[in-house]
Amino acid sequence: TCFYASPECMEQFFARLTWLSSRQALDIEGMGESGWRTLYQAHRFEHLFSWLQLTQAQLTATPGISASHGAALWHQFNLARERPFIRWITAMGIPLARSTLKAAGDGTWQALIQRSEAEWQMLPGVGQEKARQIVNWLHQPQIDALAKWLAAEHIGGF
Repeated sequence: TCFYASPECMEQFFARLTWLSSRQALDIEGMGESGWRTLYQAHRFEHLFSWLQLTQAQLTATPGISASHGAALWHQFNLARERPFIRWITAMGIPLARSTLKAAGDGTWQALIQRSEAEWQMLPGVGQEKARQIVNWLHQPQIDALAKWLAAEHIGGF
């Protein structure tokens, strides 16, 4: 939940943004919660990945962010675009450990969504309940919409 900005979701939305910029996910250096709040205040993101559409000019002119920091963010956002698919799925919050994702070996969104519960259960540490949770997560309308949006942004694997 809270993949899209809405009044009732703002705290979780910022927590998700902070997570996706962490080393464990997309590793966006120089971005923490306060940076996301500053960007959101100026640019009003629709969803967790709306920042991908910010231009260098928008970032360098953002109130509360220096021009040099804005340029550095532009660079970091471009680096994030090139991160491996597994990092993007982690950033989205898939309810699965990265080690299990690696064991799955799926390098595309299509491969993930085509797996059945039984196929997920063949992976280490995935029982019946976890498999059901993964399949349900992958087929949520909001997750599907984000995956399609990331595909339109030419993020690898989507």
